[in-house]
Amino acid sequence: MRFLLFPQLFVLLFTTTICSTCYSQNKKTIPQKKQSAFNTPPKIAIADTATITDYSPEFMGGNEAYQKFLQQELVYPTIINRNKRIASVRVMAEFIVNNDGSLSDFEYDLDFEVLGKHTQDDIEEMESEYANYYKTATKNFLLKMPAWKPAQTGVEKVSTHCALPIVFRYNDAIEKPKEQGVFALVEKKPQYIGGTDAMHKFIKKNLILPKSDTTKTEEKVLSIVVSFIIEKDGTVSDIKIDKGNKETEQYENSIIQCFKKMPKWSPAYQDGKPIRILGREKITIIN
Repeated sequence: MRFLLFPQLFVLLFTTTICSTCYSQNKKTIPQKKQSAFNTPPKIAIADTATITDYSPEFMGGNEAYQKFLQQELVYPTIINRNKRIASVRVMAEFIVNNDGSLSDFEYDLDFEVLGKHTQDDIEEMESEYANYYKTATKNFLLKMPAWKPAQTGVEKVSTHCALPIVFRYNDAIEKPKEQGVFALVEKKPQYIGGTDAMHKFIKKNLILPKSDTTKTEEKVLSIVVSFIIEKDGTVSDIKIDKGNKETEQYENSIIQCFKKMPKWSPAYQDGKPIRILGREKITIIN
């Protein structure tokens, strides 16, 4: 196995942004600071077009009892590596309040509040990744509810379609720093101490790749691009593989570990001040 280095260094300026704070309405996970404006009294219902009722279904005890139940029983989903750009998730739960007060036929419509600017594809990708967590949390909450007071037509209790909004809010939501543009020229580019040759020597010494399959009859050339941030003090951070795939994944961790050992660079400068820069380096592996 051999690897070749093709230096391709691009630069990108980053700036910090002010964090936005949201409040939680769930005492079990994050202390509540204020009530969500979305949590309206549950007695407000959407009746079926075929059913005309004299009395709408209602949570037993009314809105005060519902708010107390909400604070005690709504549990936020446990999500490993939660995307902290998501400030809130509003779940509109629709269900049937049956004539005995039980709930059934649950359906959910989700609306994500995401900090920063994102394309519709970005939003849809987040919703696809996290929607089931919030649907499950909402269903578990609804299933814990005591029987409702059902709708009535005259003296007859009837089943009715009802809608109830549930909002999950996070006070640790942050907005990802915005990339302000790619600079073809900067006042002073970042530089590995000793130059490009010294960096290549470092990589060759510290990059330990897994053994290749000796039974292969043909060599395969793989190009792997690693991106990283050169901080204002020259530290290398946020090391990632750009657009990895199944063929490259066996080498990706080795490359990341190598770059984590990299010594400080001489940082980039713009307007006489050190700046954070995005660097990329292409490594070609002949396997």
